[in-house]
Amino acid sequence: MNINPAQNLVAYFMKQHFDPQIIAQNDYLMKQVQILKAQVKRLELSDRERSQLADLGKKLKDLNKDLFESSTQIVRPKTVLEWHRKFIAKKFDTSHMIKKKGRPRASQAVVDIVIRVAEETNEGVSKVFGRITKLGVDISETTVRNIMRKHGFPRKKTSNEYDPTWSEFLKTHRHSLLGTDFFTVEVWNKWMTRLITYYVLVFIHHGTRKLWIGGITTNPNPNWTTQMARNFVYDFEDKPLITHLIHDADNNFKGGFEDVFESEGVTIKRGSCRTNSLCERMNQTVQHECTNRLIFIGENSLRRTLKEFEVHYNTERSHQGIGNEIPEFPDRIYNSKGDIKCDKRLGGLLKYYYREAS
Repeated sequence: MNINPAQNLVAYFMKQHFDPQIIAQNDYLMKQVQILKAQVKRLELSDRERSQLADLGKKLKDLNKDLFESSTQIVRPKTVLEWHRKFIAKKFDTSHMIKKKGRPRASQAVVDIVIRVAEETNEGVSKVFGRITKLGVDISETTVRNIMRKHGFPRKKTSNEYDPTWSEFLKTHRHSLLGTDFFTVEVWNKWMTRLITYYVLVFIHHGTRKLWIGGITTNPNPNWTTQMARNFVYDFEDKPLITHLIHDADNNFKGGFEDVFESEGVTIKRGSCRTNSLCERMNQTVQHECTNRLIFIGENSLRRTLKEFEVHYNTERSHQGIGNEIPEFPDRIYNSKGDIKCDKRLGGLLKYYYREAS
């Protein structure tokens, strides 16, 4: 370690004029500082510690500049003085008292509204801004642009060609969409010697959730499904407006079945089970709430059961997909007074609760 001549001179002067105990204590503390400085590359000091060192260093410098500069330091004298000047400047800093100009920062609630509208519409800044102002939100178009840029909107370039996902397509056209599919039921023959697989053809309207049992058979084929399609469209005018029919890739739906609906102006949409998810879910409902809980002996028992379930599904059962309304009575006003009654079907398997008119 290099020896500073000024330090030796200061040490000699102190030994001649100060108490030996104080000198010994000073030497001990100085040695600790030297060891600490050699082992620690960088110290992390708090503002309070910097302030204390700056005050003590300033006092020592005012008393004896040579002694201040010759002392062993954990930081350079220049750094101590810089801290001191910064603390003085901070004491007289009034910038926090100056009122900032411009619009206040948008609240998180406003940001959430911008993100929601931008995400659901995938539109540009001007259109999103127009939609938000109609909601009574006080915001500038520049703020909307900054929020959208920060969160990466719009996600893709808009064009004149509308290319929706299946989920968007189904939601947009649900009031004119019809789904169709098969599900199976195992039925004992009348002698209960073997099980026979019956195929049940169903139709469901996406908008109202209304269900139609199209027919049942043990041998579905294109000719049979074509006849069931004719039966369904026979009273087509009494059914909701239908412009699209969705079915899966079953060969029984091809040919004459599709021709019947296309002759009525209905567009055919072929897809997977996921595309026809509403009809698939309805099939599960029929099975879980009805057919899986019963044993069928003969075709007639299956027909009666399905007819009862169809009436229950359309006139008594609430549906979450349409706000817990009933398909055939979406605007029904329910009594809030009167005795609670319960109508039962299939021996109590299907129940419907209501209040008796007072």
